Amino acid sequence: MRAVQIDRHGGPDVLALREVAAPEPAPSEVLIRTAAGSLNPVDWKTRAWEVGPPLPATLGWDISGRVVASNDPAHEVGAHVIAMSAQIATGRGTWAELVALPGHLLAPAPATVPLADAAALPLAGTTALQALRATELSVGERILAVGAAGAVGGLVVQLARLIGAHVDALVSRPGHEQAATELGAERAWHRPQDLPRVLRLAQLLQLSHLARNGPSFPHTVTSRPSSISG
Repeated sequence: MRAVQIDRHGGPDVLALREVAAPEPAPSEVLIRTAAGSLNPVDWKTRAWEVGPPLPATLGWDISGRVVASNDPAHEVGAHVIAMSAQIATGRGTWAELVALPGHLLAPAPATVPLADAAALPLAGTTALQALRATELSVGERILAVGAAGAVGGLVVQLARLIGAHVDALVSRPGHEQAATELGAERAWHRPQDLPRVLRLAQLLQLSHLARNGPSFPHTVTSRPSSISG
């Protein structure tokens, strides 16, 4: 089978398409025939920096595809799935025609989007869910999603609306404001200085926290509805 691998760290020129042996799923693992993968910041950082699994390594965290062999009863052969490789823990990459992963890293692919498009969900979606769980957001609260037109921020907007929260959006350029509102944001801005005063204060408090403690979930700022004004 073919896989995109690196045997050294560096620029894009270190990427190589190679013929490698097909993986055999171990107990509790599932073999997936790849429909699509995706490109996340962690992928180019793994390629460029001295981080990641031992070399040579197959890159990639996200995958969508069809189960072709399964040692996990939760995932039947023929099922369409999405998965995140958790490469730091597993050493596995997804940029290959066949990928074997532990069954607990898989989820059924959504039926409402093409299978190839679903490959963009696992890593960004997991990050968005973790961010919202950390905020303990509830119905009626208001949240500011920073980077709301991006992969994680866009999913935060949609999930927060599903919870029943009100969503404001901060994006990086004017052309992204409409995209944020189409995803479900009630209001959108592209300049931090245009935010309502209380939202600017919330963002400043968050930046102060990041400066002291390092990054955690930089995409969201939550406020009680009584504290928000135009």
